[in-house]
Amino acid sequence: MTKEILASVAAELETARLNLMLASDTEGLANILSDELHYAHSNGIQDNKKTFLEKVGNGTLVYRRLDNSPGQAIPLGQNAFCVHGAVSMDVIVSGVERQINFLFLAVWRIERDVWRLVAQQSTLAPQREPNSIAR
Repeated sequence: MTKEILASVAAELETARLNLMLASDTEGLANILSDELHYAHSNGIQDNKKTFLEKVGNGTLVYRRLDNSPGQAIPLGQNAFCVHGAVSMDVIVSGVERQINFLFLAVWRIERDVWRLVAQQSTLAPQREPNSIAR
């Protein structure tokens, strides 16, 4: 897969995932989340597939706005890749409205002929430009 194709696939998958989260579409999310999902939120709370879907489904997490700035997609062999980027979101967490800016690293792999999210790690963005990297 060329870099351009991988970048396109990564952007498509991330956009689809965020749209499903905005719609609280747990059925759609279940189809693209790996059974082995490890989802680490920017506040340090961690979820697996079951607990993440429960939180989206029962209204513990209600996503209102998700603006994604995907970065580079990096191949991990033929059937997996990671992608990093920045997200700005408005979300209701356990009834409390929050505006969060975070950086993320997501790992996708092909499982049973479908791209599925295996891991998501987020950290709060620094107060400078979200895409900048300290050198």
